[in-house]
Amino acid sequence: MSDLPREMIFHGPPWMQQAECKKHNPQMWWPSKSKAPNPVAISICNRCPVKDECLEYAVKDPECHGIWGGTSHKERIRIRRARRLDSQEGQ
Repeated sequence: MSDLPREMIFHGPPWMQQAECKKHNPQMWWPSKSKAPNPVAISICNRCPVKDECLEYAVKDPECHGIWGGTSHKERIRIRRARRLDSQEGQ
């Protein structure tokens, strides 16, 4: 398990209390920069009841690193970019 206290990891919006990741080692969601996202963590995210809330939280906060809502930091950058393009096309 991580050396970080769980209350430091899971403080935040109420939906975080329902997150599947709470039941697992937090380090699974923060791979080193040289490693690909952990497929086990992604699998856990994909069956999480608050996956959508988690993803939206991380998309809105560019400072969120690691795996959130089943996506990597790079994937969320692409999501933000696509949303900006969609909103510009809609104007």
